[in-house]
Amino acid sequence: MNSQYPGFFHYHKLALAVFTVLATLFLWDVLFLNYSLGAFDIILNQPSWKGEFSSGGMHQPILSDSPAAHYPQRELNWGHAKLLSNTELNPYMFTGMPWNPQGVGAFITSLPQLVLGIKNAIDWSTWFRLICAGFFMYLLVVELGLSRMAGIFAGVLWTYSLHQVVWLEFPQHLATQLWIPLVFLFNIRILRDGPSAASAVALLVVNILFFTSGYMQIVLYTYVTIGLFNTLYVLAHTGRGRLSRDLQRWLAVHAVYVAAVAVCAVGLYAEAKYISEGLRGAQEWRGRVSELELGLESAVRLFLTLFPRFDEVTHMLTPDYYGGIWQGRYSFEQGNIVESGRYFGVLGLLFAIAALPAVWGTRHARLVAVFAVVMAVIFSLIYRNELTINALRLIPFADKGSYSRFITLLTFIGCVLAAYGLENVLGSRYKWLFAAMAVACAYVLGAALMLDELAFTRLWYPAMFAAGLAAVIIARHLFDVHWRVIGWLVVAVSAADLFAAGYGFNTRMENERLFPRNNTIKFLLNDPEPYRVAVVSDRPLYHPNILSYYDIPVVEGYLTVLPIAYAEYIKELFPKAHVTRNGILFILEPNVEALRQMNVKYVLSDKPLHETREGLEQVIDSNNHTIYRVRDHLPRVFCASDVFHVADTGQHLQVYAGRLDRFSEPLVVAGDADRVSYAGDCRVRNLEVFTHGLRAEVESDEPRFLAVPYAFNENWNAAVNGEPAELIKANGYHMAVEVPAGSSMLEIHYRNPLNRLSALVLIAAFTGVLVFAWRARRAAGTLRVALAVAAVVVIGKSLLFLPPVRNNEILEREPLAEKLEVHRQGAGRTERELLSSRIHADQPVILPLGIESEGLTSISLLAGTFHQPRLEQAVTVEILDEAGNVLVERRIDGGRVGNNSWFTVRFPPIERETALSVRVSTREPDVNKSFVLWLDADGRVCVQSFYRLDT
Repeated sequence: MNSQYPGFFHYHKLALAVFTVLATLFLWDVLFLNYSLGAFDIILNQPSWKGEFSSGGMHQPILSDSPAAHYPQRELNWGHAKLLSNTELNPYMFTGMPWNPQGVGAFITSLPQLVLGIKNAIDWSTWFRLICAGFFMYLLVVELGLSRMAGIFAGVLWTYSLHQVVWLEFPQHLATQLWIPLVFLFNIRILRDGPSAASAVALLVVNILFFTSGYMQIVLYTYVTIGLFNTLYVLAHTGRGRLSRDLQRWLAVHAVYVAAVAVCAVGLYAEAKYISEGLRGAQEWRGRVSELELGLESAVRLFLTLFPRFDEVTHMLTPDYYGGIWQGRYSFEQGNIVESGRYFGVLGLLFAIAALPAVWGTRHARLVAVFAVVMAVIFSLIYRNELTINALRLIPFADKGSYSRFITLLTFIGCVLAAYGLENVLGSRYKWLFAAMAVACAYVLGAALMLDELAFTRLWYPAMFAAGLAAVIIARHLFDVHWRVIGWLVVAVSAADLFAAGYGFNTRMENERLFPRNNTIKFLLNDPEPYRVAVVSDRPLYHPNILSYYDIPVVEGYLTVLPIAYAEYIKELFPKAHVTRNGILFILEPNVEALRQMNVKYVLSDKPLHETREGLEQVIDSNNHTIYRVRDHLPRVFCASDVFHVADTGQHLQVYAGRLDRFSEPLVVAGDADRVSYAGDCRVRNLEVFTHGLRAEVESDEPRFLAVPYAFNENWNAAVNGEPAELIKANGYHMAVEVPAGSSMLEIHYRNPLNRLSALVLIAAFTGVLVFAWRARRAAGTLRVALAVAAVVVIGKSLLFLPPVRNNEILEREPLAEKLEVHRQGAGRTERELLSSRIHADQPVILPLGIESEGLTSISLLAGTFHQPRLEQAVTVEILDEAGNVLVERRIDGGRVGNNSWFTVRFPPIERETALSVRVSTREPDVNKSFVLWLDADGRVCVQSFYRLDT
């Protein structure tokens, strides 16, 4: 890190090349083929999509947050950034809610999203972050005085450990965790060498990027770990007469953290305020801890939790993760595989264990001891020892969230220790590796005795690695093999091991299958009017937030900080609604009057609603669900018919709920007056809706209150005819504004002054960093360039909050250039065709269509092949009349029919009762080559038919 630019890259070019090649190999298919990382198979497996898009089942259900939350979030954030604005409000979930803007730390490692579509951009951003994660760990290990070989080894373990890989489809995790090695690097440099301007500025910048990267729990627990590490470091390294100097360094390094927090204090306050107004449910295992009882037993329990328990064998040494599919073999107190995965390779674990005795008597012994003690405390926190957890609670906010997040730090320290172990084993201290193997074997034997679920037959893989490594070390001793050969062999084997363990975990799907447009989506997009949608279903019909990816606002959604006030609003107005513990809102039964006043125009449901709801009319059937239109839905801004003043604000929502059935557009506001009814005319015209507000013209015969069904928030600003106007809370959750008689121009915008203030502070701080990079002649050239680049990016991103630069008129949804083709759908089924049925050559299957045939223009079928990548047969589709005469015959070459994909036969309109005949024909009939039609959940053959819909 101290060599001059470009000598830095010359010295480290091998490591950069290794991490670039590995990241490219790990993501080669999503980078260069038509694939992306995205668990959309979870979405396609839902009934609302199955009718038009095939689904082979779910690869990894635990990844459901990936397409539902993270993709739409990034589509919104980066779409705004491209249009010169930062996201402060998300109008697409609930009824518009404050949104925590994308941090500058995440921004600086995902710049491909500025120039690429979101699908490919996330893949290339992940590629860049994998390179950074490995290289930053490598730099830390080199800074600790170890060889570049040890640094590459640690970088490979850290980057491709299961803990990192299982989070790849949750982008904020890797975006945050990759900074941890650099934080430790500059932290240790200041403790070891004393504070310098370059190190202090570098640590300041890295910290700001670290805790603005998206995952605050990981940041918080990293700071807890660093505080303990720094204290132990000073105690372990101080000597006679040096306590004062070391204490000054300890104070200096923590002053940098305080300064970093001060720079981001406004933003952190805004985020804390945003979180405090939201509901954060939690799984029952989060934060669980026994009551504090001091005594001998508690001391013994503390001692025992400082060491890995026997069940760590199942977490760190067994191949049960291989292939990427968690099969539920073992239970995890910390949660699930995503929360608990900490496999960083068999060789990584063995060298980490070997590091503890191997450094004895070397210059690294004290630092390794510090790392080991910190790791012991982390184990105690993960195991929720009452003493360590209650000590943690003395630190502000430190007990928030899940203690399993400490697994990030556990993995990090394990990789650092593995670097020490490799360094010393390669330095002929190989006997300690055999000691590590003995310790591992002892743990395996203990685990086998203590755990019924552990089978020795599942340990062949780690045993093979250990035996192979022992043979290599013995060969080196006997035949004097060069240490670099062994080092590169260890790196290569570890990379292959981790690739095999984690590569298959993440879903790799064809780009066209990520966020496709089914008939429902097409229908909704064809309506250019600003409106909202409600999904009413007893089971997930459209996964929360999916519609927001298409810029379709919904009144439900998924957010871990679901606003408490909105949850109460929904529960009061809707007969059945449900909020999950992690903040997913579902509406189970509609309240049509409430929906129409929330600007809901369409309701999607998998159950009949129009028969019992007079305010709904059925529009279109689509894939096992129906689209209903709210007959008299109201626009995003509308004139109130009656205003009710209620003094007790706690009663506003109940009063509003009681007025919905009796008044067309009631408005409940604070005040002492009675009901006010309007007799004059009032119209809202030329309404324009933006992502951060709206603009409209109002014509009213008298002063009038307008209802604005957005979530009330102090950061909304209104202007009437260019003059500031008061926005008041109405109907228990929404807003209202009063306009005068005559013609008025209404403008409403959402602007959070805290975000602008935070941006100004960041601009000022990084302008100082830029000046320092320009003038600091004694700082390393590479460090100066890195600081300058970071300063330019952060300043540029922060400018998007300021009025002279910020674009406030981004439309909520751009109208389509031309309408999308939409079909009305139905399905014909026969009870005679079961799941085991096959259609053999020249043996037709005749199915009644089960729908009216008038206007029928196309038939779509889904072919499922048996162990064949593509159909070899030709498929003939015939339309028959009641007498069995062929009206239409179409032949499709089997070579064009892909596995599990729809194919469509089109023909002129037919106006008679018909049946469908499907015939398979081959030149060389073979009973072993056959296919089935797609079968529904009940094992019945499904034939999808379409009517062309005029919209």
